This record gives sequence, structure tokens and C-alpha cells, in this order.
Amino acid sequence: MIFFKMSGNADFVSSGTEASKFFNSISLKEYTPAPEWISYQPPAGGFSVMMPHTPSMLHDKMWNNNRLEYAATDRKDGNSYLVMKGNIHNYSYIEEDTFELNLMDESYQYSGYLDKPVSRSFTSFKGYPSLNCTYKHKDGSFSTVKYIIQGPNYYALLARYKQENPAVKKFMESFQLTPNIYPAATLQTDTTMRFSVKSPVPLSKVDPKDAEMIQFMANLNKDEDDSEEDDQASYKTLLIGNDTLGEKIWVTYSQLSKKAWNKDSLGFWKGMFGDTWNQDSSLLFKSNSTKRLPDGSRQYDFSVTDTGSSRLLVTRLYYKDGHVFSFSSLTDTVTRKSDFLEAFYSSFAPNESLKSSSLLNKKNSEYIRDLFSKDSAVAKRAAKQVFRMDLDSSDVPLVKNAIGSLNWGVRNYMAVKEYLIKELGYLKDPSIVAYLTDLYWKIKDTSDLQQTILKALLSQKTKAGFQAFKDLMLQEPPIIESDNNNYGYTNNYRRNNNRSVDIILAAPEARTSYSYYNYRGNWHQLYDSLALTRTLFPDMLQFLNIDDFKKETLELMHTLADSGFLKGADYESYLSKLYLDGRQLLKKQIATENKRNMQKMTRKDVSSLYNTNRDDDEEEDEDLDEGNSDVDQYSVLLLPFRKKHQGIQNYFTQLMTTSDRRLLYNSFILLLRNNEPVPDSLFTKFASLDRYRVELYTDLKDMNKLDNFPKAEKNQMAMVKSMLLEEIGNYKLPDTLVFLDTLPVNYKGQAGRIFFYKYKKMRDDDVWSLAVAGMQPLNKDSVDVLPSEFMQAEGRTLENDQPVDVQLKKVLKEMLITLHPCAEEFYEARRYAKFKNMLSEMVKGRRYQD
Repeated sequence: MIFFKMSGNADFVSSGTEASKFFNSISLKEYTPAPEWISYQPPAGGFSVMMPHTPSMLHDKMWNNNRLEYAATDRKDGNSYLVMKGNIHNYSYIEEDTFELNLMDESYQYSGYLDKPVSRSFTSFKGYPSLNCTYKHKDGSFSTVKYIIQGPNYYALLARYKQENPAVKKFMESFQLTPNIYPAATLQTDTTMRFSVKSPVPLSKVDPKDAEMIQFMANLNKDEDDSEEDDQASYKTLLIGNDTLGEKIWVTYSQLSKKAWNKDSLGFWKGMFGDTWNQDSSLLFKSNSTKRLPDGSRQYDFSVTDTGSSRLLVTRLYYKDGHVFSFSSLTDTVTRKSDFLEAFYSSFAPNESLKSSSLLNKKNSEYIRDLFSKDSAVAKRAAKQVFRMDLDSSDVPLVKNAIGSLNWGVRNYMAVKEYLIKELGYLKDPSIVAYLTDLYWKIKDTSDLQQTILKALLSQKTKAGFQAFKDLMLQEPPIIESDNNNYGYTNNYRRNNNRSVDIILAAPEARTSYSYYNYRGNWHQLYDSLALTRTLFPDMLQFLNIDDFKKETLELMHTLADSGFLKGADYESYLSKLYLDGRQLLKKQIATENKRNMQKMTRKDVSSLYNTNRDDDEEEDEDLDEGNSDVDQYSVLLLPFRKKHQGIQNYFTQLMTTSDRRLLYNSFILLLRNNEPVPDSLFTKFASLDRYRVELYTDLKDMNKLDNFPKAEKNQMAMVKSMLLEEIGNYKLPDTLVFLDTLPVNYKGQAGRIFFYKYKKMRDDDVWSLAVAGMQPLNKDSVDVLPSEFMQAEGRTLENDQPVDVQLKKVLKEMLITLHPCAEEFYEARRYAKFKNMLSEMVKGRRYQD
């Protein structure tokens, strides 16, 4: 059996342990009264229970589990009894108790001995969450199981019998949770993490051999320019506790950089425990307090639980002069604090020798001072550390002075100067634009610094900054190195979700977003505020005549025109050039398509002549979706003149004859959203294509023109197939796709349906892969084309020896479980067991392909 594996932490129970095998393999006899049982409690406490005799104890660590098993059998009636205890310390998530108990049930049911579950009911065991289950085994016997959660401790009480008798009830009702038994706490010191504490549990010690290896690896990865005194922040962790008892404390220590700075103490504390807990609205802060201690240090205590959980995460943060300690322990809302936790929290004390500077004092002037130090070691270190500065507007004079003082004698000169200029662009001060403009004319180093200044002016995000950028570009444009001439363009014009509409369909506020355009050019800041960028035209049109800036200027014009910020009249003076360039690009596109068609016909003639069976349809089909982003750009810019320019009319007429489906689709959508006439046949054409169906539906929905979407294709089956094919093949379609069934699901309070398919990527694949798609509304007349957590096309195969409906229900159940972050790796141990002979099976059953 596999019992409860959690991601990233201790694994509760795994398969194949001796105690588990013993429990499931004994022969059962008819019940006869047993002699008086004994009351058993482990030497370290934790629980007590009545058993036929002192149980056999096994510490199972298979599959990285951490579980204790206590097994006994009654020789009179053959009943077997087992107590399993594991501890899972997960400090990242707090799940609902019912979900955790269901995981334990799911884990137990994976056992090969079980036939089916008989009954299950959630209950409370003396205040602790519990689940009672009964199962039938394949040999006709039964097992009764009680699952209990006590903070980080997970218990399972199992009784196996042929016929239930009073002994089973006696075993179950005798179980008690008892306090852990610790030795007396002693004062201990951790010299590495620099604290002392009274603890009954020994602090972990690093083996000298391991310490030597750790130091060796640290030296191996150390920069040769690093010095021993290099001021780096350090971070250390320590897990203190006992696997048998299950209680542990997670300790971290951070020594901040001597030049670390935070504007206020509140911001510092928020940064320490981060936004992790704030992202889950169901979490509850049971306590939250800060106080200043007599030695001047600060202490912050908080505890977190969940609305559906009995677990409680208790955390203390301790700060003193640049040194930060945190210690966290996972407990519950029922059990009182143990002697271990009580002693640790009340006696913890940092080393008195800890010294550093105040976190609340700015250190930027020290960075700059060290940068120009006459001590070469100090200057060398500062040349690397200067990039850590946290600047604000009050630092503008400091940065200006540093930029003016830099010379080639300063270590790392170019990188430091570029950094300071760039950072100056993000600060707010009315003098910055004039300073950068003047600096641009004084720069005599390289064109890289000029480009850095231009970017800094754009980073100001002010009209003055944009105007200064334009003036400098027109008067003294920088030299663009040949290896940088691609401006970071991507080859694919389509957005990440494969839709062709880049600008106009977005809300006005979204059009000014850098992330929305996914653009990586030298002028990317111009896309942050298109309203400001519009003021640079028509002057910026002059760059259409300079090869270094033509491509970037066209992209900027295309964006502004497509979003409505730039009108045809704004660039009509350059229409002749735009028309000639665009027409030439389109002629090349059509010529390429004609050549491709001729080659296709030639191949078919050859195949017919020699009776060959060559199949190039898939390759040729992919050629139809290449697109042409350059033609797309010119189409947007030429569209405003379509009605009054005969040549441009002919351009669009020829454009709509393209055999490239991507280019045709982009042109079709361009005309449609500008209320230009389009052939009705194109709606049917693209709705019938799996690769374009969802894209067309989404584009029409954003344009409020869904009435034009063909009703024959507006159904869940067609939409799911379109989304799934993209997920499976990324536009390399599988050879075969077959619909299997749908199953109802309720996820995050929403009811819907999940679709299941089987497919083969290659027609000679010897197994069917299983694909899942959803979630679609229960109302079959409604469709949902948004991304879904249930879209999964890889990693599952359809088994031949099990009913399909059973497999589909099992897959859906597993998906619902693993959608919880804490259970992402719940089935990992099973996969290990399944694939342990994968290599030999591959050699025997699969052929190698060149």
C-alpha cells in the first residue's frame, strides 16, 4: 500500500514495508475469546492503544517516507492490528482537513489487496478531524480504518478481520493521543547559526566530512575576484526535531548585507514573511503582534490557520542589527504546546556578539564612497556591490555626482556607468531630463552609453522625456551595432495564445501595457504610453529612411495605427514609400506560394508516374500557416487609404487570394474589425478548421460580432477538439484523435463537464495516449474557450486490461487531487514503482527510430 505522499516534505507511507505486508498477508481464523490484551504506549509517548501483545515496530523510509508502523496479530482469531504514524511538515500550504483525510483514504485504496470500499464517514476524534472507513479485501476479508490528523502527525488505525467481533471495537476505542515524553531540556548553542536555546532535542550537527565538502563546493563556485571580506548576505536553515515524536521546528538565519536598507520597519516585516499567506483569502491570522525587546531587538509573532483546517502554523521573527532569525512549527488548535516547543520559544537567544549596522539607515553614499576608494580591495568590492543600491528621488544629486566622477580608472567602469544612467531614468526630479540631454552630447565613450541615455529619457514617462528622446534621435542618432540590429524581434507575429489581434481588441488601459505587447525592442518604453508616443509623430517618420531604425519605426507605426492613436493623415506624406514597399512584399509572398504549389503538383505527378505512396500532406498543410508579419504590418498602415487609392485596392484584392491561411486569417480579421466588407465564406472556412476555430470565436466575441460565428461549429465538442489539438501537437496534429466520453465535475464551486479523448501521434504507435479537456458548462448550448486546469494531453496512456469508464473516473479523481498545490506529487511514488522497469520494457517492446 502507499499511504499519503505529500509534495516537497515528509512522505507519510509507502508500499511494500514488512509490517504492511504482514498485516495484509496473515490467514484469518474464526473468532475465539482472546486473553487479556496489553495497553501499549511507545517509549517516547504520542499515543496509547490496546493490542494483543507488544507490537512489532518498523521505521519505514521507503520513497523518502517517514512513517512508523506498530503491528500485532491475535493468534486466537487471526485478526491483525496496525497503527501507522507519520509526520508531514509543510510550511507552504494549509489544506482543509477533509481534503487531507481523503488523501489518506485514496492512498490506502491503492493497495493491491483491496477489492472495494464499503463505507466511509467523517467524524471527530476527541476534537481532532477523523475519517472512518471500511473496505472489503479480494480474499473476502475486511478492514476497518480510522484516519486521524493531529497537526503534523497523521495516524491510521487498521484492523483486519474475517468477521467483525468485539476485539475490533476494543482496539479502535482504546486508542488515545498522549503527550510526547521528552528528556529534560538542556542549554545548547549552534555556532554556525549563532544562537543558543534550551531544548530537549539535540540540535543537528554537521558531520566534519560533510562540512569539508560544503566548504570545497563553496570555494569551487566562488568568483575568483571575491575576497574573504566581501559583504554578502548569508542564509542558513536548520530543522530541529525527532521523527519518532513528529514535532519539529524550522529555523532560518539571515545575515543581511552591511549596506542593506529598508525605508520602514513595517515594510521590512512584510517582506520577511512575504505575500504567500495573503494570496489565500481563506487563511486566518490567529495572532499577530510585534514588540521591542530590552536589548533593542524586535520580535514579531504570528500564527496562521485555515477556515477548514485544524492545523496551526506558529512563527516568530527576530531581528537585531542586520541579523534575522525565524522559527516556525506546525501544531494544531487542540493540543497544548509541548515541552519541546515551550522551552525553545521561551529560551531562544541570539549570540550577543552579533554586530551590524541599522537596517533603517540608507547606505547609498557608502556604496559610492567605496567605489572611488583609494584602497583597491574596497573599490574592487564596491564595483560589484554598487548594483545593490535602492535609490529614490533624494539620491538624484548623489547619482549625478557619481556619473560625472566616473572614469576609465574605475573598476567595471562601463557597467557601473550604464547602471547609474539607467537608474537615474527611473527617478523623479525635474532636473533629470535636462541633465541626461546635456550628458548625451558630452558622452564620447561608445554608442552604448548614448542608447542607455535614450532609454533613460523614455523611462521618465513624461512628455519632456519623450520630446528630448525625439530631438536627440533626430539630431544625433546613435550607431547601431550589426549584431544588435534585430532589436529583439521575435519571428512569430502572433500572440502567445495564437490570436492574430494584437492591439485594437484590448481595452484602452491595456494597450499601454508593456507586457500586453510582448515587445522587446530598443524602444520598448514607447509602448508603455501610446498617448505620449503619439506626440512624437509625424517627426519620427523620418526614420523610415534610415535602415538602422526602419523596422522599429514600422512596428511602432503599426502599433499606433492598429490601436487608433495614429491616423492615416498623420503619415500620408510617406504613403508612396509605404505602398511601394508593401506591394513588393506581397508580390514576393504570392510568388513564394505559387512556387510552392508548382512543386506540390510536380511531386504528385512523380508519385503517380512511379506509383509511389509518398504522403507529404502534413508537411504541406503546415506550410499553409506560416504567415507573414511584415505583410500584416503594411496592411494595417495601408488600410485607411483603400477606398481612395486604386493601387491599394488592388493590393487588398490580391491579399485576399493568398493561400497562406495565417496571412489570410490576419487580413480577414483586420478588415472585419475595421468594418470593411469580407466574404461570408471566410467565417465558415476558419470556423471549420480546428486550428482556427477557437481563435475566430474569441476574436469575434471581443469585437461583439459573435452573431457571425457559424452555428454548426458553435458547440462544446468542436471547441474542445480545437483547444485540445493545439495542446497535443502545438500545430503538429496527431495522426488519430478519438472521442471517448464526458464526466461531470464540480470544481471551485462551478459545475461542468470534462471531455476525454484517446489519440496517437504516429499511426504506428503501439499504445493510445489519453487526453483530458475541459471544463465546459453543464448547459450543452454554452461554450467556454478560456484556459482550463483540466487541459492535459501528456503523461497518460489507455490501458487494455481495464474498463475505459473506470480509467476515466480514476484519471478525473487524480486530477482533482493534484490540482491542490500540496498534492502535486501525491502519485509520484506510484509512478516510480510503475516505471522502474521502463528501460527494459522499452528495449523489448519498442523499436528505435532514426
